[in-house]
Amino acid sequence: IIMEATKTIDLTKIQESIENVWETGKIPFFFDTTGNAETFLKYSCSIAEIAKLQIGIQIGSTSIEEAKEEIRLRFKGAMGYGKPLVFFLDKVAGKFNSDYFDPDYVPEEIFDPVKIKDFDTYIKCVREEENVDRFGGKGNFMMADEFKVVVVSTRDIDDEDNHEFADRMPMDNMEIIKIS
Repeated sequence: IIMEATKTIDLTKIQESIENVWETGKIPFFFDTTGNAETFLKYSCSIAEIAKLQIGIQIGSTSIEEAKEEIRLRFKGAMGYGKPLVFFLDKVAGKFNSDYFDPDYVPEEIFDPVKIKDFDTYIKCVREEENVDRFGGKGNFMMADEFKVVVVSTRDIDDEDNHEFADRMPMDNMEIIKIS
């Protein structure tokens, strides 16, 4: 599988690209050749560090359950505050299909910009004690309209192992963009 970028952008255009791609009903999947996108997004987004979690699982310092809970907490925080949730893959292909997808933690719909906005889908990931709105109103948790999902990889867009992405996560709703 060859990853074809729909466009190449400068790092400073990343926020604008996120907005534009979401408006088309897709999720931006950035191949970051600069290696700076994560740092650039750190201040305005909630970052799920998938590479670190996956390495932790491989070496036995993190369980799959702990990784799912870490992702869930990032997801819930991003939803509540209306920030983009960035899945930072670094150089790994996240094992979403086999390890992370779980309707109570990380629903498969997270990579579908329309379905993830469905209340019955996302509310399963919010625990009872977390089900409050921004003003502390119990039982009133709502996903903020500004919530978005973004994927960032630092792999080369021509890496021969990029077929792993399609094997490990749904790519149907992704728009591939190269940052250089």
